[in-house]
Amino acid sequence: NDCARERTWDVAEIEALRAAAGALGGVIERDLSIDALRESNERLWQARKMEAVGRLAAGLAHDLRNYLTVVVGYGTFIRERLPGGDTGDADALLAAAARVGDLIDRLLAFSRPQDTVTLEVLDIGTVIRDVESVVRALLPEAHTLSVSVSPGLDPVLLDRGQFERVIVNLALNARDAMPGPGTLGILARPDPAGVALEVADTGMGMDEATRARAFEPFFTTKAGQGTGLGLSMVYGIVTGSGGSVDLATVPGAGTTVTVCLPRAQA
Repeated sequence: NDCARERTWDVAEIEALRAAAGALGGVIERDLSIDALRESNERLWQARKMEAVGRLAAGLAHDLRNYLTVVVGYGTFIRERLPGGDTGDADALLAAAARVGDLIDRLLAFSRPQDTVTLEVLDIGTVIRDVESVVRALLPEAHTLSVSVSPGLDPVLLDRGQFERVIVNLALNARDAMPGPGTLGILARPDPAGVALEVADTGMGMDEATRARAFEPFFTTKAGQGTGLGLSMVYGIVTGSGGSVDLATVPGAGTTVTVCLPRAQA
């Protein structure tokens, strides 16, 4: 109503606008297709790399298990025959062997195909409450643990032992990211596809280069202290169960890992 004058577009001008809109739409569609193809190629490359590393880890773990059995056997034999009950050195040897055994279990869990797990319908809240005491024991006194489970969560179909490893590994990763006082938060909430598990810390966070490689097998920023299998194992377990893993982080302001799991179907 405020127009001072009218303008009538002629046919040539309208056709020119239509041609420009069509060209612009074509460019946008092409760029979207290129982005989708690049993302698909990256997912395929990641899947192939995880498969190859999984086969390598499985073979390595089985060989290590065989040698470790011999070490534990001889260590036990020596401890039983030490005079005077002075078994400190033998106990240290067996404790180190136990830690190696735990690493072997993590390698096997990382490489184990999905058809060898025992699937059951789980209440995520029950599993979290059962593991809560374990997580508390892993945290130093300077760390605070906050656990929240929304009521009425959908059940999920998972291997219980694997899901417990997911929680513990995410908690350990969060703990290591907080060298000083900090808070570890575990939250289970509804998700449009099923259930979401959030594990958040108030630690150092990651830069973009580290975040991009966080789920790669054997990638670690803890030189000489970490194996680089924690997050990669979480990724393998969750995606193998039909779920997804997302990582949000800000350098100096902490990290939140979100695991989304599909609801169990009748």
